[in-house]
Amino acid sequence: MSLWHRLRGEPLLAAALALLLLACSLPPLPMPRRIGSYLVAFDITQSMEASDTALDAAPASRLVFAKAALEAALLHLPCGSRVGLAVFTDYRVLPVLAPLEVCAHYDALRSALDAIDGRMRWANASNIGKGIYWAQRGAQTLEPDLLPVFVTDGQEAPPLRDGESGAPPTPDGAPLLLVGVGGDQPVPIPRIDAEGRPIGFWRAEDVVQRSGIGALGSREELTRLDDGHLRSFTRRSGTAYVRLRSLQDLGAALLEARGATLAWVPTDVRALPAALALAMLVARALRRTRGRG
Repeated sequence: MSLWHRLRGEPLLAAALALLLLACSLPPLPMPRRIGSYLVAFDITQSMEASDTALDAAPASRLVFAKAALEAALLHLPCGSRVGLAVFTDYRVLPVLAPLEVCAHYDALRSALDAIDGRMRWANASNIGKGIYWAQRGAQTLEPDLLPVFVTDGQEAPPLRDGESGAPPTPDGAPLLLVGVGGDQPVPIPRIDAEGRPIGFWRAEDVVQRSGIGALGSREELTRLDDGHLRSFTRRSGTAYVRLRSLQDLGAALLEARGATLAWVPTDVRALPAALALAMLVARALRRTRGRG
């Protein structure tokens, strides 16, 4: 019996085969998707080396977890979205990769992301407010519509003095997505040398302790996600905040962030006919099983 005659008597098999052929040949189709352009700045200060997050049930540093979240976001963002990379330490944000389209340049983005680590650090201080300012300024310098995304644990080093808010010197309305990463319980801050090798932990006598009213018991040699401090910046118009609890949180936040727009972009929809083909093959198998019963 020829294949044609067999398929004529097997409508589910014929439909499944047609759908599989369609899945193999179907080009990307224009679909409405939310896309945006982002400059993602990673805090690479030593508190970000604290391993109070986890990947695959194993301890991971905050920086490693944040980078994994962006890697997941690169797969989640629609084609047409663009991502650039930057690093923060002391009070400056330094762009290291201009924004690239996520589908055409996925491998380049992955390689650049892998290269970001504490060896790029040029100082041990961490002034979050000024970092926000330089993240906004760096984004505006590259492109007027580029959204700065600032990923940090919020730890100020040296600590703020009584009465200081650490607020950035930029006017309200400048857009920014602030991303918090880290745990709630204070943990020791790893001490890392210039080559990226751990050499113990910072001790109380090695760091500046907070002074003034309410500073009794200050333990600046310990670190946790300063969620309250980061949320205080959201009182400024244009600033949004999200806490990274899972690898999926960053991609979702980028799509919801101010500046993402609806556009028709080529979208791979081959999974749909392939899934329908699988459903028909399952239905055919069930029908044959009942027939034999």
